[in-house]
Parts: sequence; C-alpha cells; structure tokens
Amino acid sequence: MPANLTLDLTKSINIMSNSNNEIILTLRAIGPLRYSLYTVVAASFLLRPELGTKLSYEGWHMVTDLLTPAITPILFMLLLLDAIMAMVYRSDKAVEVKARYLRVVFLNLILAISLFTYWLPFYKQLQTAL
Repeated sequence: MPANLTLDLTKSINIMSNSNNEIILTLRAIGPLRYSLYTVVAASFLLRPELGTKLSYEGWHMVTDLLTPAITPILFMLLLLDAIMAMVYRSDKAVEVKARYLRVVFLNLILAISLFTYWLPFYKQLQTAL
C-alpha cells in the first residue's frame, strides 16, 4: 500500500472514531431517566386518539382515550423542566460537557414543540365539544 493511502485511511478512521466517541458520550449524558422520559413521550405520540372518536370509559381504550391525554401536558412540562435543569447543570462544566448538555436541551425543546403541535388539534377538539 502506498504511504499516502495508509495515512489517509488512518486519518479517516480517527475522525470516525472521534465522531462515534462524541455520539457515545452524548448518549451517556442523556442518562436513564431521560431515556425513560423520551420513551414515554414516544408512547404519547403513538397513543393519541383519532380526532372525532367517542371517548371510551371502560376497557383498554381508556388508556388512549383518557389516560394519555391527561398525562401529555405533564410530559410537556417535564420536557421543559428538564431543558431548564440541563441549562443550569451545564453552566459550570467544561466546554465538552456544555456542548453535550446543549444537545440535550435542544432535544428536549424539539420534543416539547413536537408534542405540543401534535396534540393541539385533539385538545382544540375537546374544547369545542364542551
């Protein structure tokens, strides 16, 4: 192998390992509580009842018709609270840690905005039904 090709391969492997290492460090910075919060938020996206359906007060349909709409505003507030707490936590840390927690803040804010816009038609429908 020519020396230039070996050097180029070594540089590209180092760049890839550095970017993979940064991804791993960011995933570790998220932590298990945030993973569980994000999982419940993803379940909230999946369990939103269809617009125009009649509410069910018994059986498993209570989860999608009553429980999920009641929990979703709490999840929205938890995402915003976690974003604030991540900003507070990153205030006195090293630059690398600040960058990772800034990604966590942006992820929380993106999820909160997405949750709000996805559920807004359902809550508007409930308001007009009353």
